[in-house]
Amino acid sequence: MSGPTIDFGPHAGPAVCVVGSLNADLIAYESGTQIPGAYNVGERFELGAGGKGLNVAMSIAATGLPSYLVGRVGDDMFGKFVLQALTAGRVHQNFVRTDPSAGTGIGHVRVNVQRDYDTCVVPGANDNVDASDTTAVLDHARRYSHVVTQFEIPLETVVDSAQRFRAAGSQVVVNFSPVTEGARGVLPHTDVLVLNEAEAAALWQQVVDPGHAAPTDLEATMDLLRRCDGGPPTSS
Repeated sequence: MSGPTIDFGPHAGPAVCVVGSLNADLIAYESGTQIPGAYNVGERFELGAGGKGLNVAMSIAATGLPSYLVGRVGDDMFGKFVLQALTAGRVHQNFVRTDPSAGTGIGHVRVNVQRDYDTCVVPGANDNVDASDTTAVLDHARRYSHVVTQFEIPLETVVDSAQRFRAAGSQVVVNFSPVTEGARGVLPHTDVLVLNEAEAAALWQQVVDPGHAAPTDLEATMDLLRRCDGGPPTSS
């Protein structure tokens, strides 16, 4: 079942489609109180809407551009919470499916008193995003100037989305995060790479002999990554 069709009013400019993850973030803030037995009395708790796909879609919508999100939530309280957040953020959720076979993705975040954090991500319905989700949006009459995707959904779905949206005339933006095994397979279909130094180094290890260190300049690394896997899109 897809999300509700919500009309946020007319817009003559470009639209952006995001194919990615939707999570409910369960955030626990630790206190300085430590009790034997690895027990901490927390300061506070927050429930937030997250996931790399949702975060990007919300940011795009905040600029005033039409933002369409493709992904899945579970048929549970967290899924309803996430859909409400999308409505509040003016993100079109026509192509967000409620998946009866899996729970909503969860990001369990612990933040210590130094404000360092770690996250355990349970993918849930994000693991079920597939080519049928991409087909649903591409069969729609709307055209998208850009598609944005990342790796909190299955790799094969990322590759499929990049190939098919490019064939439809969209610019393909890929956030190589997290750099999962086989992520290099998306490079030949990518117009814009988004990654930090750690992600560039991890992707470099997939593309080049691990014995060769990545260039120290991030832009040079990104340029070489593109050329290693088929070159720029105009020559692929």
